[in-house]
Amino acid sequence: MTDPGGEATVIPTDISDESEILNLFGSIRERWGRLDILVNNAGIGIFGELVDFAIEDFDKTVQVNLRGLYLCCQEVVKLMIPAEDGYIINISSVQGIKAYPTQSAYAATKHGIMGLSKALAAEVQEHGIRVSVILPGGTDTGLIARARPDLDRSRLIYPEDIARTVLYLLSLSDRAMVDQIVVRRSAASPF
Repeated sequence: MTDPGGEATVIPTDISDESEILNLFGSIRERWGRLDILVNNAGIGIFGELVDFAIEDFDKTVQVNLRGLYLCCQEVVKLMIPAEDGYIINISSVQGIKAYPTQSAYAATKHGIMGLSKALAAEVQEHGIRVSVILPGGTDTGLIARARPDLDRSRLIYPEDIARTVLYLLSLSDRAMVDQIVVRRSAASPF
């Protein structure tokens, strides 16, 4: 692969902290004045049966997985509307369309990302802003080890597969649009 060039800046941000999100986008606004692509991929998973699940853990899951994503979308749209261009890619999960036992809080946030993304796409389409959602299945991360210890780790999706899915979306012309892509483990049941 050839080096595409460009520059990168790392700005560590606690997505559960609204002031840090505002600082992140303030820094972007100050340095570049615009943002062309946002990939919302931050997420946590705390698992347990609903009957015993601590409300603090539910709140934390919502704070990171849904509220943080919402605030990032809100701030990036403020940068993208004046440019009449931009691409927002939200990483949900197969949990956005199905659910598993002991994962109610996680599933609720991933379903929420789907609803938020659909409404946002309808709101910003007239401004030339595209919104897509990627719904990965079991991906080889620390989160899946806690969520689904029953899965054979050698059969999990590579994180690079999800990164390539993002690049695929970005490679499409302005005439093509993909609303959502479900990436399942090849060992999982089709559809």
